[in-house]
Amino acid sequence: MNKVIISGTSTKDTELQTSANGTPYCRFTLAVNRDYNDEEGNPITDFFNFVVFKQQAEFLAKYLTKGSKACVEGTLITTDRELKDGSRIKQIDIRVKNVELFYIKRRDQQQGCPRYHLPYERISHQRGHQSSQCYRRIQQRVLQGIQQQVR
Repeated sequence: MNKVIISGTSTKDTELQTSANGTPYCRFTLAVNRDYNDEEGNPITDFFNFVVFKQQAEFLAKYLTKGSKACVEGTLITTDRELKDGSRIKQIDIRVKNVELFYIKRRDQQQGCPRYHLPYERISHQRGHQSSQCYRRIQQRVLQGIQQQVR
């Protein structure tokens, strides 16, 4: 089984790109704090890289901005990459299967200052199937935690 569920905060605005064969895609990163701190009491944060294609990419390019809270379900994929110095590395990404945005950070066009919006309903985009009960329980816990932070 190859399944990953991660909820975290987007580290930058998502930009839509097009592959060589014309398929829309985008890459994004979620920051996730661990549930413990280092020896000095500082939080430890992990950064996870995601890749998403087609309609989901268009959806995320529109709604996923820096500071948005998201819960993503996907699968691990490895890609061989060649660096500028000619060396080769294996890069691990998470290919998005389902995504739900819980908390969207948008810019107010008139004032140019950040505004935060908690949608009345979670904005979601799934690829044609229902989430598992376990996934729904995780989503509910994440949403409750975010709502407590907003208050």
